[in-house]
Amino acid sequence: MVCGGGITMKKLLYILLFLLAGLIQAQTINIANTGSAVNITNNGTDLISGWDFTSGWTTVRATIDDANSFTATDDNGIVRNNGYIVTGTRYRMRIAGTVSVGNFIVIRYDNGLDYSSTLSGTFDSTFDFTCIILNGIALKAFTSGAVVDITKMEIRAKTSDYINVGN
Repeated sequence: MVCGGGITMKKLLYILLFLLAGLIQAQTINIANTGSAVNITNNGTDLISGWDFTSGWTTVRATIDDANSFTATDDNGIVRNNGYIVTGTRYRMRIAGTVSVGNFIVIRYDNGLDYSSTLSGTFDSTFDFTCIILNGIALKAFTSGAVVDITKMEIRAKTSDYINVGN
């Protein structure tokens, strides 16, 4: 039996089974408003579950206040961790919390490339990035005296991305 456009019923069945297998594996399924793409993302386990600024994190122009907050002691105060992520891998990060004054950003470990957009006040941001160099992340407050309190932080390796389902 042949469906319109020369696709056999057998091929159509294989396509549907392939898509169904992907949907079953997916942890997150979002259909874009345009109807032209489905975000199928299986992001694995949280790589920084149980993170604690008092263990394994270092500072540059900042002090660690407790397990989930730090204060910038000068402009561009940073806490960073040289771990969790690996060069060349794509990640999805979620970070939520507050910054008392000024702005805050997630950057590459060596104070390089911005991974997140600039955040301020109360924030809850999810973004994707690729670790380009050095296996770590840094959290940077731009204003001296800024207190950054993180209430949620997750990093998951991305194992899939968007597929086009046609329009």
